[in-house]
Amino acid sequence: MSAMVLKENGETIGGSGLQPLEDTGEIEVGYSLKKKYWRQGIGYEAAYACLKYGFESAGLERIVAVCDEKNIGSWRIMEKCGMNFEKMIIAYGMECRSYAISREEFLRGVQMV
Repeated sequence: MSAMVLKENGETIGGSGLQPLEDTGEIEVGYSLKKKYWRQGIGYEAAYACLKYGFESAGLERIVAVCDEKNIGSWRIMEKCGMNFEKMIIAYGMECRSYAISREEFLRGVQMV
């Protein structure tokens, strides 16, 4: 994960990036923000940028994402990025919603809003 930093003042407000999803062999997009920065589109912007990099620069064929089922904001970001709900899984010691998107799906349909 890389730090997310506000341009205005250099404050670290969270992190985002691509990483291996434990025990699966898949690549996961991850993002986290300090609560005061929720609901401002920053999480979406970070997730979209990671997907774009993963598909257009790194040549990945598929990217997944997981979150606690109670974290509605996080799974809404995944859906806004064009990711599709696949199933419930256990990840990071908790029951999670699992989403995925293929390179083809991303490149043909998702435009940053």
